Amino acid sequence: MAALDAVATDRFVIVAHSAGGMVAAEILGLQPDRVAGLLGVSCVVPKPGASFIASMPFPNRVILGLVMRVLGTRPPEKALRAQAAGLREAVADEIVSAFAPESQRYYRDPAPKTLAPAHRGYVCTTRDDELPEPVQRSFARRLGVERPEELATGHLPMLEDPDSLVPIIGAFVDSAARTSSG
Repeated sequence: MAALDAVATDRFVIVAHSAGGMVAAEILGLQPDRVAGLLGVSCVVPKPGASFIASMPFPNRVILGLVMRVLGTRPPEKALRAQAAGLREAVADEIVSAFAPESQRYYRDPAPKTLAPAHRGYVCTTRDDELPEPVQRSFARRLGVERPEELATGHLPMLEDPDSLVPIIGAFVDSAARTSSG
């Protein structure tokens, strides 16, 4: 995987957002010893061996699977704008115009059957219509995080409230570094 080859250090922390949980699972499947920690931010945490779609609660997984089969993986503009709720209109316009759909395989292929790293965290976005808070909490529990951090944002906290998200990420990375060196 090109992403792993590009990392200049032996160990690193993954911060995964949304469907990036699938990328995190793939990296953990390929080189788990290099991952010092995993922080999910409004992130899908697949069951080992399950796809992104299969990891969604019923009936979402059925609807999502059918919609993607018929319409492809680019969400309608209305759905992209819903993800960008709370952001300036110019930012929402940029998100809509720059969105690049992934392949069907990204959403349908099974995640590796791996264990999560010892150091794990999760950030729930409490005003997230894309991935509602109860679903996020179930993903946090699947990751082994019983008390996730919370941000009062929609699905894109890195754009809506970076001043609150950055310290959470920094504290998590610092904690992962202490855990892996001690």
